[in-house]
Amino acid sequence: MSDRGIEFLLNLYEKPYVKGEKRSTESQRKDRHNRKLKNRYRVLDELLYESKPLTLTPNQYRLVKDLIKDFNNRFKELHKQASEETIILAFIFFVKKVEDSRTKVTNWKICKEYGLTDHVFEIILCRLTLGFMERCPIVPREYGRSDHEVLVKEGKR
Repeated sequence: MSDRGIEFLLNLYEKPYVKGEKRSTESQRKDRHNRKLKNRYRVLDELLYESKPLTLTPNQYRLVKDLIKDFNNRFKELHKQASEETIILAFIFFVKKVEDSRTKVTNWKICKEYGLTDHVFEIILCRLTLGFMERCPIVPREYGRSDHEVLVKEGKR
């Protein structure tokens, strides 16, 4: 036979993927998910490199990467007609706008290049907020009957 023992063959086939073997659909889905995520991180870096004045602090950069990771499976649900670059650019400006509310999307040349208008930005932010609300919904509190009547009468609703 061969000089290789049974231990060699056991070690060879204990790997998650053996060369020449067809991958499972779960494995293919996971690989596709990871490829998309890495590609979107690359797009983020390219956008930041392309526009030098558009700088992010390390915390802002981490937040944008987390947004990309959170919405990786639902990226096109944010805006069906916008490109990935436009959606990632909207994430960047969302983080910038949180820090400085005077930031305007229309003032940036890179936004005009990738078609990020105020309208598109607003749609993406609304759907982003909807995604957050689906994860942790706001639950109404129960008030007693008398509390409700007092709130209505006094207008403290």
